[in-house]
Amino acid sequence: MFDLYERRRLRRFFYSNGVLVAMALVVTLLVHGVFNVYSKERETSIKADARRAELLDLLNRQASLAAELGRLETKRGVEEELRGKYNVAKPGEGLIVLVEPPGSATTTSNVSQGVWSWIKSIFN
Repeated sequence: MFDLYERRRLRRFFYSNGVLVAMALVVTLLVHGVFNVYSKERETSIKADARRAELLDLLNRQASLAAELGRLETKRGVEEELRGKYNVAKPGEGLIVLVEPPGSATTTSNVSQGVWSWIKSIFN
């Protein structure tokens, strides 16, 4: 009998409004904590993906720079770079000048007046 009375008393205690409010508060705090951890995990995952992409870009850049360095270590590569940057030539080399044919100059003037003359021809 005493056991039955103790069970009722414990049940009344756990189902009382104060205990239920306290339990709801504890559950709310736990859910809030779990949500914060989840949001931080998602943010970390996004940042990790961005870092992986950045690492791949840097590795590609490193490979291209290594190839460029390999090219510049040769005599021909150094010569190409000097000719490109400083516009130098070896002794005895000449300069070739390409001239456009005379017919190309008239086509540009016709193109600029083409629209206006077309409009004039509509009203004539």
